[in-house]
Amino acid sequence: MEAKADFSVPNDTLTITIASEPDYPPFCVVDEQGQPDGFSIDLIKAAAKVRNIHLNIHVGPWFKIKQDLADGKIDALPMVGKTPERDSLFDFTFPYITLHGAIFVRKNDHSIQSADDLRGKHLVVMKGDNAEEFIRRNALTNQITTTNTFEEAFRLL
Repeated sequence: MEAKADFSVPNDTLTITIASEPDYPPFCVVDEQGQPDGFSIDLIKAAAKVRNIHLNIHVGPWFKIKQDLADGKIDALPMVGKTPERDSLFDFTFPYITLHGAIFVRKNDHSIQSADDLRGKHLVVMKGDNAEEFIRRNALTNQITTTNTFEEAFRLL
């Protein structure tokens, strides 16, 4: 089943399907009632309200919902970083936020000061994240463990 937003119909009948991560605060989270919430969800809901668009919002792990967008199963995702790998797959809006990546190491490990210091190291990243794409694109290491969430990655560190 391929999701296709029909922008040719009047806005009062338009429904689009989006997805969100459950655990990327404060941007994408799930509230106490199990509903998608967070800054990015609020922003999409506000834009949809102005255009009188109905939203169907699915929740799932990043690697899955990113693939759903690539496969046309959903119409849009919030918080997608633009990378060379994604540029050919997705259309991007203007950015509403700029985030910078970071490298986390074990306490008292001073051997890693830059991305170049990652060469040949065993790295843990969230599956499908910008960091995984960066590591593979730059052939920094072939020792990569992927996790479904950032929290899992931190726990393995």
